[in-house]
Amino acid sequence: MGTGPGDENGVELLLFFAHLPDMTDFRIDELQSCAAIFNTKVELQGSLDRSTCFIKAKFESHDIARKICTRMVTLKCCLELWGEGLNYDETVKNAAQYYSQKGASFENSSFKFVFDAFGGKVSWDEKVRIFNRFADVGLKGDVVMKDPQELFWVIEDVGIHYDVKDGKTKVHERLTPDRIYFAREICCGGRKQIERYSLKTRKWIGTTSMIPDLCMLMANQVGVVKGSMVWDPFCGTGSTLISCSHFGAICFGSDLDGRALGTLENGIQANCKQYGFYPHDIMRMDLSQSCWNRHEILEGIVSDPPYGRRESRKKIDTEKQEKVESFVEALTEEQKSERLRSMLEHYIPPPKTEYTMQDLMTDLVDKAAKLLTVGGRLVYWHPTTTNYDPSELPRNPCLELLSDPGQSVTIRLKRRLVTMRKTRSWSPTDVTSPPTIAEGETDFHYKHEAHDSKEYLEYKAKRTTKKNASAEYREKHGIKLAPKMTKSERRKFQEAQIEKKRLKREEQKRQNEAASRDLKNRKE
Repeated sequence: MGTGPGDENGVELLLFFAHLPDMTDFRIDELQSCAAIFNTKVELQGSLDRSTCFIKAKFESHDIARKICTRMVTLKCCLELWGEGLNYDETVKNAAQYYSQKGASFENSSFKFVFDAFGGKVSWDEKVRIFNRFADVGLKGDVVMKDPQELFWVIEDVGIHYDVKDGKTKVHERLTPDRIYFAREICCGGRKQIERYSLKTRKWIGTTSMIPDLCMLMANQVGVVKGSMVWDPFCGTGSTLISCSHFGAICFGSDLDGRALGTLENGIQANCKQYGFYPHDIMRMDLSQSCWNRHEILEGIVSDPPYGRRESRKKIDTEKQEKVESFVEALTEEQKSERLRSMLEHYIPPPKTEYTMQDLMTDLVDKAAKLLTVGGRLVYWHPTTTNYDPSELPRNPCLELLSDPGQSVTIRLKRRLVTMRKTRSWSPTDVTSPPTIAEGETDFHYKHEAHDSKEYLEYKAKRTTKKNASAEYREKHGIKLAPKMTKSERRKFQEAQIEKKRLKREEQKRQNEAASRDLKNRKE
C-alpha cells in the first residue's frame, strides 16, 4: 500500500478493532504498549467502549502507524479515513471532497472495495448497490480483484445491541447504522500470525496451554523486540515463549513439573524445531528456590502462574529437604556411594508442599524487581473475582503498575493481565510487600471460592430452581435415579463404550469395502 498523504503534526487514522468479547478490555493497553516499543506515543481521539470497535488515533506518521498496528492481535486493520457520515449521501460527499484535495497520488492506482458491517449483516446484492454509490467519489484507477495497489473499506457501524431479557449479544440482519465510514487501508493487524501458532497443529501441548491470541498479547505487553532476554518461571509447555520467539526474543523457561517440559524429541524443543526457532534454554526449577544469582539481566518476565484449579500450586518443601540433606551428610562415604547408585537407578523427586497464592505472587514480583533491567516489564495473569481491588497485588518500590485489564475465566473466576514496569535499580531496602488479606482469611485466594457477586448468585439460584423442579418431577412420576458408579465401574463403562465404537467403525469399514467391490464388479 502507498504511504499516503500526511503532515508535520502527525496523521489521524481510524483503528478498526476485531470484535473479541473476551479481549475487549485489552485493546487500548496493547496499543499503548506497542507504541512504547517504538518510543512514540499515540493520541486517542475520544473513548472506546465495549459496544463499538472504532476509534480515531493520531500517529507521528504512516510508517510508525504501520509498525505499531502490524504487531497488534486485537486490531483488525488501520485505515486512513476519507469520509464519514450518518448516511451514504453524506459519506460519499465527504469522500469525494477529500479525494479532490489529497487524492492526486492515487489517480492511477488500481483498487478494490471491501465491505464490513460491524453488528449487522448485508446481502451480496446490497453490497454491490453500496459499492456503485461510491462511483461518485471519482476514483480513476482500474478495479482489480487480486492484489490491487489500494484497498478501500466501506464500513457500517451498527454497533452491538443487547437483549434486555437475557443480556445476550444479537447480530441484526439490517439496522440503520450509527455511522458509515469510507477509508483507505494502511495495514492489517497482526491476527494472521495467530494461525501459524494454532494449538491444533502444535506438536507439544498440555491441558493448560494458552491460546496464541493471549500469548501474542502478553509478548506485546512486555515489549519484546529482537534480542530481548525473556524468562517464564511457569512455562509449562512453552506457549508464551513461542510468542516471544516470534518477535526475536532470547527465551528462558522453567517449571517445577518436568513432565510439562517434555524431552528433546517430544517437548518444548520440538515446538521450537517445528516453527524454526532457536532452542529455548529450559530448566526444571522452583520459583521460590530459583538459581538466578545476578541482578538486572532480563528485559522481560512473562508468566501464567497456576491458579490451583487444573494445575496445583506446589513448591519444594525446604524443611523436609534440609532434613534429607542433614541425613545425607551424616552418612559415611561408602553409604553415600550406595545411596547415590540407588538414586540414579530409581530417581526420587524432592519433597513438595502447597504454594499459597499470596506467597507465589509475592515471590514473582520480588524476583522481577531484582532480575529486570530498568525499563523492563513484568506481565502475568492474576486470578481474582468481579470484586477485584488493586490491593490484591503485591508491590515493590522498584515497580510501577501500568495496567490490569480483566477477562472472565468462569462465572466465578476472573483474571487480570497485570503489567508492571521497573523504574529504578533494586537495592536491599526495596522489600516486596505481600498482597492485602482480609481479616479472618489465611489466603486471599480463598475468597474466590464462594464470593457473593450478583452474576454468580443469579446463576446459583437458577441452578437450584432447575434441581428442585427435576426432583419434583421424579417424585411425581416415581422415577428413581441410577446409583452413582464407582471409579472402576466408570472406567469399565468407558472402555465398553470405546470398544463399541471401534466395532461399529470396523463394521462400517467392511460395508464400505463390500460396496466398493460390488460397484467394481458391476463396472466390469
